Amino acid sequence: MNLYFHIRIEAHLDIKIGSSMNSGIFPPLVMIQCSRYELPQPPGGKMTDISAWTECVENSQAQLEHQALRIQNLELMSKYGASMWKSHNDILVGMSEDAQKQLNKIRKDIQDVNWQRKNEQTKAGGKLRQLEESWVGLVSKNYEIERACVELEKEIQEEKRQKSYR
Repeated sequence: MNLYFHIRIEAHLDIKIGSSMNSGIFPPLVMIQCSRYELPQPPGGKMTDISAWTECVENSQAQLEHQALRIQNLELMSKYGASMWKSHNDILVGMSEDAQKQLNKIRKDIQDVNWQRKNEQTKAGGKLRQLEESWVGLVSKNYEIERACVELEKEIQEEKRQKSYR
């Protein structure tokens, strides 16, 4: 059965119950036309016309065949319908279980990737702290060396100045 059939049934039930389903979303429900099941006689002026009666007989035979097919379909449905629906439902349950397993696997994979990423970032964070401490130490040494160089240059300048006074 398709979704349209289910929607039509729900719409029909809602209308029977009295809710306001006529919001334009669903197509309007059409009453069963019993006129097609009637077996009319030929019109009054053709009551003695053989071809008109032949047409009426052919119409009644076609309707009889149609009703016989409907009865056959109903018998087949009552005989096999329940088991077919059960089989169909079993298939749907299996599909649902497979989808749930896939979802659980994907969620586990996502969690594994997130844990792996967290561990790598934690390790990288430790390495970054170590490198930052090393960098700070090297910058401090460079500053001390630069300060010592400036002091030495001052001393050299002072020595040169004192030599030039002598």
